[in-house]
Amino acid sequence: MIEDESEVFEITDFTTASEWERFIAKLEEIIHEWKLSHLIAGPLLTKDELTTGTWEEKTTNVQFADFSFTVTRHSLRQTSSDPNQSSANISSSDPVKPSAVSDEDDQTSIPFIWQDMMSVENSFPSRAHCLCRWYGLRDFIVVATAPGMNDIMSESRVNMLISSISIAANNTGCQVPFFVQFHSKWRRLFAGISEYPGFRTSFEMVQLKNTPQQCTNLTSLLNVFKSKISAPVSSFPTTAVAVRMTYILQDWTQYAWPQLPPDFDSATGEIGVTEFGVLPFGAYEDPVCELHLSTTWPGLAEHQIVEDSSFSDLDPIHAPHWSVRVRVADNPQCLLGDFLNEFVKFCSRTESTQQLLGKSIILSDSAGLDVSQALQRLTDPGPYVLPSIGKAVKRATSKLALRPEDAPIPLELLNEILLFLFPDAREASVKTKGMAMTSSGCSTISNSEVTDGTMTSSTSEQDLQTSEILGCQFKEMFRQLKSAPLGSLTSRLAICMCIINHSHGGLCAVAHLWQEFVLEMRYRWENNYVIPDLEPGNPNMGCCLLHQKLQVIGLVIQINLVCNAVHNLIK
Repeated sequence: MIEDESEVFEITDFTTASEWERFIAKLEEIIHEWKLSHLIAGPLLTKDELTTGTWEEKTTNVQFADFSFTVTRHSLRQTSSDPNQSSANISSSDPVKPSAVSDEDDQTSIPFIWQDMMSVENSFPSRAHCLCRWYGLRDFIVVATAPGMNDIMSESRVNMLISSISIAANNTGCQVPFFVQFHSKWRRLFAGISEYPGFRTSFEMVQLKNTPQQCTNLTSLLNVFKSKISAPVSSFPTTAVAVRMTYILQDWTQYAWPQLPPDFDSATGEIGVTEFGVLPFGAYEDPVCELHLSTTWPGLAEHQIVEDSSFSDLDPIHAPHWSVRVRVADNPQCLLGDFLNEFVKFCSRTESTQQLLGKSIILSDSAGLDVSQALQRLTDPGPYVLPSIGKAVKRATSKLALRPEDAPIPLELLNEILLFLFPDAREASVKTKGMAMTSSGCSTISNSEVTDGTMTSSTSEQDLQTSEILGCQFKEMFRQLKSAPLGSLTSRLAICMCIINHSHGGLCAVAHLWQEFVLEMRYRWENNYVIPDLEPGNPNMGCCLLHQKLQVIGLVIQINLVCNAVHNLIK
C-alpha cells in the first residue's frame, strides 16, 4: 500500500486554451462585433452596381501564435429599393430581425453569395477589388499577413487557417465568405470558404505558367465547366455565358506623350525648372504602365455563339460593349509632387536666419535687428518710431549683409528673382530712375514709378480677367482655404520659395531670399514706393495673414503718398 501511494500521476489540464482555440475565439469575437451573424440579404444587385456603388472597409488585427494577421471586410453599401422602408440605406451589418419564416423555408432559400455569383448584371466590374471582379461578390472578408510578417507559403498553413475560419463561421452562423491570401502579395492568390446551413462553398485558384489546351477557347471551357458540375441529368440545361476579350498594351515608346516628358539629355540645370513664374509639372517617367482595351459580350446563351480551335464568332469589332482601362505605376515620381512635398516639409522647420546663414552674415553692427519680426513690427498697432532713412538703411545692410562668396543664392539668380517679384523695378531701371541697394553686392533693388498715387502693375488685362474668372469658380470650393490671389506678390513669393527650396540651395537659400525680400519691403516703406500687385484698399480677410500684412504696408504707403501730394499742393 505504501508503494502505491508514492506513485506520481501526470495530470493534463485540458481547460487551458491553446493558441489555435484562442485564434478561433478571436475570429468569433470579430464576427459578433461586426454583426455578421445571420445577415439580412440585401436587394438584388442592379446593373453595374459593383462598379458605381460605394464600398466600405473595416480592418482589425488578430494574433495566431507568433503570426499577426489583418482581417479586412469589403462590403458594398446599397440603397433600399423598397419605398415602404424608413431607412434610406441597408447596411449588411444590421442584425437579423425576427420573422415568420420557418427553418425549412430558410434552408431552401438561395444564399446571397450564390445570387451574386450568378448575377449577369455585374459580370466584369471595372472598379472593384480583384475578388469582386473574379467572383462578383458584394460582401467578403480577407485574412492576410500583417505588414512586416512573412507571407504564407505552405499549403498546410493555409488549410489550418481555412479550417479555423470554418469552425468560427459555423459557431456564429456567419455566411459572409472568408478568403486567405497566401504566397507573395503581388500574385493575388486566395483560398476561401463560405458556410451556409447544409452547404459549403470552397473558393480555390491556381496560377499556371502556360495556358492548357482545353482552356484556349469557349467550347473547351464549357466542357470543363460541365464536367466539374457532374449534374445527374440526361440533358444539361443551357448555360449562360458572358465573354470579355482584353488586349493589353505595355509598350508605346514609339508614340508621343500627351504631355512631353522632360528632356534629360539637353537639360543643363534642374529638370523641369524653366522659369520662376510656373511650378514644374510632369513625370520623370511615364506614369501609365498598361493600357487595357476590352470588348464584352454580356448575357449570351451558349448556342448563340461558336468558338473552337478552328472557328470563332467572337469578332472584337462587332462586340456590343467596348471599355478602356488605364493601369498606372505605383508611386510614380512626379515633378510637382516632389516640389510640393519638399515645401511642406520646409514649412515645419523652426531654424532662425542666424542659424541657417551662420558665418555668412557680417555682424558689423552690434545694434540688433530682428528680421524675422520685421513685418510684425511694421504692422503692429502699437506706437513705433521709425528712424531716419539713412540710419534704417545703414543698420539693415550692416546687420544683414552677406559675404558674396558665401551667399546661398548667386548674384545673377537673385537679381532675376527680385525682378520677377517686383516687376516695376525692371521698368524703372530701363528709364534709369530709382536707387539700388545691395547686400554686399548680392542684391539689386530699384524703386517703382508712382503716378498720381496709383499702383503700377505688370499684370496684363487678360491675366486679370482670367484670374477673376478662376476666382469666381473656385471661391465656393476653397472658401475656408486661406491663400493669396493668383498673380499677386504673395503668390509669386510662394512659388519662388518653393523652387528655391527644391532646386537652388534648400533652406539656407530660402532664408537668404526672405532676408532680401524684407530689405526690399523696408526700403519701399522708408521711401514711400508702391508695392506692386497688391489689392488696393483694406486688407482682404479671406487671404492668408502674410498677404494681409503686405496689404497693410501697401495701404500705409498709399496714404503717405496722398498726404505728401496734399502737402505739396498746400505749399
